[in-house]
Amino acid sequence: MNCVSRPVFPRGCPREAGPRPQSPLEGEEALLYEMLSDRPLHIDDLIVKTGIPAGRVASLLMNLEIKGYCRQERGKHFQRAT
Repeated sequence: MNCVSRPVFPRGCPREAGPRPQSPLEGEEALLYEMLSDRPLHIDDLIVKTGIPAGRVASLLMNLEIKGYCRQERGKHFQRAT
């Protein structure tokens, strides 16, 4: 199996199915995840609703994407992964 062209996850095996959460959420990640739904929400709205600084929200959203909890749509809109 050629793993070079596919993303490699913690156990070293490529993920075949759709996104699946990798680890439980805590703190700011959990707070941000609770704000997300199946409808896209703009990053600015998440910043206002959570009170978390913009740079930190961007970082948290990236981590949530990597873990398979959310996905980014056009125009910095985010929603829960399905």
